[in-house]
Amino acid sequence: MPPVKPLHVRRTRPRSRAAVRLALPLVLQDFLRTSPGRQTRLIVHTFHRWLGRRRLTLAKLTPGHLRRFLVRPQRVRVTSKTSDEYWYLLRGYLQILYDRGFIEFDPERLRRHPKRLPSLAHEFLASLAPTRRPNTCRSFVTALRRFYGWLDQRKLAPQHLTRPAIAPWFQEVHAAGLKAASRVHLLYDVRAYLRWLSERRRMRTSPDDLIRTTDFPKLPLYLPRPLTKDADRELQRRLAASEDPRAWALLLMRRTGLRIGELRGLEVGERLVLLARYQGRITAMDDSCNHAGCLLSGGWLDPRKRAVVCPCHEYCFELGTGRNVTIPRLCADQRAFPVRVEAGRVLLKLED
Repeated sequence: MPPVKPLHVRRTRPRSRAAVRLALPLVLQDFLRTSPGRQTRLIVHTFHRWLGRRRLTLAKLTPGHLRRFLVRPQRVRVTSKTSDEYWYLLRGYLQILYDRGFIEFDPERLRRHPKRLPSLAHEFLASLAPTRRPNTCRSFVTALRRFYGWLDQRKLAPQHLTRPAIAPWFQEVHAAGLKAASRVHLLYDVRAYLRWLSERRRMRTSPDDLIRTTDFPKLPLYLPRPLTKDADRELQRRLAASEDPRAWALLLMRRTGLRIGELRGLEVGERLVLLARYQGRITAMDDSCNHAGCLLSGGWLDPRKRAVVCPCHEYCFELGTGRNVTIPRLCADQRAFPVRVEAGRVLLKLED
């Protein structure tokens, strides 16, 4: 019996980035060349990676698949507001796929037509335009559409609202799965609108009685339990007697009130700076979020990601670097500043 020859396996080199781009569908390559913005290109790439992981082709794509992608594009489920943003960015590409015959369903029929607001609501929104950011105005539009949609289902008008009539709305907003920060902004926007109506004598009940402070959900806080008075006094004595500069820094943080896991917003000249203390480190970054201008000091820390979470749209920025760790990345990184501790003082280097 002749000897068996060894089997030689031909090794192939990993494909370069250029080869990966060539492997993309032609319709996708054409769209990416004419895409209006970076965020749209990111969500389209994320969509095709999602299809690849499930071994789905465009011909087999159904509206159910699309809804599942918008709810969970990665491993983490996103909020309804973020899902709407993804749909807004993706619908132009889906329309091109339908026009060229790559998918069988018309994405325009899946579009949820927004609730039309009354003239009073448009007048209120127009009064916000001179003093509010465009993103803030759009947040008010979303809140009012949600509120008026609930009113129309029960055939109610804001002018005739009472406390017992509006109480079920709070339960419905909670049951919708909105996070605490989103519910806070929703109630804040609606109460601001009701106050505007009350100033024009369009309300029978006080807006502050309809939506009370106790109706706002509490935001999550990741802070340790405080020490007893005796333990705190002994800790300060030992830190003051130490010759280690790190002990002086801890003493400074104790006496200035910056606790573990706390976020502190500072005004340094014309710049808003966020200081955070986490796992023995002090980090600094811009307090104003680059997405919509919300203050990060009003958010909270995510221990799993080691990041600060914006209270408006829940974008996460890594402590120390300011890197956006939200998937997919639909806004830029936050600007971070070097921090140095010398002789018990926290020094920041603010670059122009």
